Amino acid sequence: MTYPRVDIPCLKAERAGRRALLAAQLALGIALSGCAGPIETYTGLAGSGLAGGGNLSAVPLVVSTPHEKPGAVSQQARDVVVEELVAQGYTVADRGGPTLLVTIAERPATTATRAPQGDVLSGDKHGRLFQSCADRTHRLTLVLVGVDGEVSRASAEERHCKGTLAQSLKPLAHHAVATLAGKQAAGVTVRSGRD
Repeated sequence: MTYPRVDIPCLKAERAGRRALLAAQLALGIALSGCAGPIETYTGLAGSGLAGGGNLSAVPLVVSTPHEKPGAVSQQARDVVVEELVAQGYTVADRGGPTLLVTIAERPATTATRAPQGDVLSGDKHGRLFQSCADRTHRLTLVLVGVDGEVSRASAEERHCKGTLAQSLKPLAHHAVATLAGKQAAGVTVRSGRD
């Protein structure tokens, strides 16, 4: 035995409301899944950098990593920094000039790093509302050791939810080299990319 279907107006409205809520949740999920948006790059400089100690654009730099046998990511970071140095007018040699050490690191963004004196080198960050994954900090540090022993440090870091360390290398190298060269002030710049 079948019964005739009876449409009750309040049930129709409830179903329509559920569909609208589901559509809104789906749209929000799609929007957040790409995680594209503004990316803040934090740069810092300690010491005189490439701008101090004479015209270092005329002196070849020896670029290396602090590891005797660098891993693939360390070697890639070194290569990207060399490309950026050349693009900004510097020359690179195998030996004989000031040494530029390149280090790259990735860590959870909820942890900060401090200098031995207690100064914060890299702050912590907690996720945004509705963020679907945990942020990670990508940090590139350049340590310039002059022939006279003077040491300068420049760093660039970004925090990403879905962006990879490999995707961060070029922007980090650009900002770190520009800061070390005195072409960009230390601080925060914003770019668009995969967060």
